[in-house]
Amino acid sequence: MLNLGQIYRVEGDTQKGIEYYHEAIDLSEKTGDLYTYSMAMANLANCYFDIGRISEAEKLFQNNFFVPEITCVFTSKSRIY
Repeated sequence: MLNLGQIYRVEGDTQKGIEYYHEAIDLSEKTGDLYTYSMAMANLANCYFDIGRISEAEKLFQNNFFVPEITCVFTSKSRIY
């Protein structure tokens, strides 16, 4: 789901990317996969940022930032500052 979301985002279909990131979030919550959850949340925030939904992106970055098991998202948060 993450890769499909990224493909659609890069190809300019941000809405379709958002749909795939939501699917990845749902699936990762069910399976307890914190890495996929964190990456999907960061990528979803990037999509929101891309389409001008800055406050929603910021909320996702802030919530995602505090997943202690994951450290790869720290650089994503800097996009909004």
